[in-house]
Amino acid sequence: ASAIISALEHSEQNKELTSEQGNKRDVGIITGFLKEKKDSFQDDTKLAKQLERMIKLMDESPNMPRLWAKVDLELVVVKHQMIKTIVEVVKDEFLRVKKDLDKEDISGRKLADTTIKLLAEDDTASVFRKSGEAHMKKVVENRKEREKKCLEKR
Repeated sequence: ASAIISALEHSEQNKELTSEQGNKRDVGIITGFLKEKKDSFQDDTKLAKQLERMIKLMDESPNMPRLWAKVDLELVVVKHQMIKTIVEVVKDEFLRVKKDLDKEDISGRKLADTTIKLLAEDDTASVFRKSGEAHMKKVVENRKEREKKCLEKR
């Protein structure tokens, strides 16, 4: 019985369903985040309307999870050379978190300091950049392979 369950869990159909559920979850998280921001735009009707359009699109489009699955944020970040900026933003957030910690939270403050120092090192951004470049190379190779297969089918 456990072999059957294991086979089902690892089947392609189950992987697709799991992926689809993850995509729906991601869209739901983004939509929830946008809905939480409604109060921030009460005084700006133009932006409030824009936010409503975004929420409606995310909420009412049954195909959004399918399209969202095709978005490759890692590729975008690498392509637009944003890694160093993102690492800086995360470092700034850890600075804020450290500042907000109680003085007595010695272990939290120490961990925040260590994280801030690590994020400040150029090699940290280099790790993400190199990983992203490898990912980008793989995406390009896969795209070329798909195009080749499409041409062969014609």
